[in-house]
Formats: sequence, structure tokens, C-alpha cells
Amino acid sequence: VSSIFIFFFSSRRRHTRFLPVSWARRCVQETEYIEQPCLRFNVRQDEAKLAARSFSQDMSCQILRSGADWSVGLALGSKENSIYLAYVECIEQAKHFIYIESQVFISECGGAPIKNKIGVALVLRTKRAFFTQEKFRVIVVKPLLQAYEGDLEKNPLKLLYFTYEQYTIFRGSESIWKQLQDEGINPEDYIQFFGLRTHGIVGDKPCTEVVHVNSKLMIIDDQKV
Repeated sequence: VSSIFIFFFSSRRRHTRFLPVSWARRCVQETEYIEQPCLRFNVRQDEAKLAARSFSQDMSCQILRSGADWSVGLALGSKENSIYLAYVECIEQAKHFIYIESQVFISECGGAPIKNKIGVALVLRTKRAFFTQEKFRVIVVKPLLQAYEGDLEKNPLKLLYFTYEQYTIFRGSESIWKQLQDEGINPEDYIQFFGLRTHGIVGDKPCTEVVHVNSKLMIIDDQKV
């Protein structure tokens, strides 16, 4: 399945008036209400409230995607990786801050056969910040574990993702952590990884559960999304 990625950034080329869009309208079409346990939205009223908070901002929008012969019918052996190229370019051009949410964080830093250079781009940008004494920070939010059934030891796919993520981030000889440490850089001064958990009481007993981050998002300097 090809994925569509919307990429916004500020621009001074033209001035356009935008109204916030209620994505609920896209999802429910002619449905007047969306009803879920403890959740009720009036779609039309919601859109009216959003429209009342209209704002003006200089922006440009570019639509990107990932595609290949098996997903969108491109010529055999060809591919489109404009999402990936935008990620790398935006990381290289970042001035102060990068925020990433990703369901999976695997890069060629984790070893063969992975070939994407997202991790490499983060390493190079961090090194530049260190040597030029720039204030620079990368925050990555990802699931603590992939949401596949079964225990880690009993699900080969779950274990594979977990292993490659660890080797990408800190365990491998070419991991992000190792490459920065080899330059005398403390990785935690520049890049940090976070996972989320819920907590509560069930039957008078405390419990906790992993929050599965399924988004694919990157924000650069509060200027690019």
C-alpha cells in the first residue's frame, strides 16, 4: 500500500487564507454524529467552531509518497521514495530541533540488509552541532514494543523489529550511540528516545500498558511538518 505524506513549510512567496479542516468530516461523510463510549462529537458544530478560529499564514504544501511496482503499479524495479528523501533533507537542514514520532525506528546503522539513511542523517547533523557548538536537540517517540501478538521470545517478527531497533539506536558497532561516542559526544546531550505507557487501577491492583505509537511524523524547528 502506498502511503501519502503531507509536508507543510512556511514560505514568503504568497499569502493564502486557510481555514482549519475537521478531518471528522472526511471520515464520516454524511453522518451527523460520531458516537463512541464516553465520546460524542457533533461534526457540523465542530466545523463551525474551527472555522470561527480561522487564521492567516504563509505556507506551502507538497504531497509526497512511497511507491513501487507492487504497491502503485510503477514500472517493474522502479520506485518513488519522496517521503524518505524529504526526511533526510529536512534533517540535514534542521537548525535547532527535530521531533519524530514513528511506529518503527530502524536504519542502516543497525546493519545489513537495512539501507535507509535516516539514522546516518541524524548522526551527521548531531556531529555538526557538536563541532560548531550549536544548541540542537532530537526527540524520538516510538513504541516500547511492536504491537504483535505474543511474547517477545515467541514471536519472530516482534523480536526482529526489537533487535534491529536496538542495534540502530545503541547496541550495534555502527549504531547512532556508538558513532557519536566515537567522536567524544555524549549522545544524550543531543538525541533522546522515549516510549509511552498508561497506568491505572484494575480490581484494586495497579496496572500498566504500553501505548502503541502508530504515527509517522516529523517536525523541524516548528517550521516544517
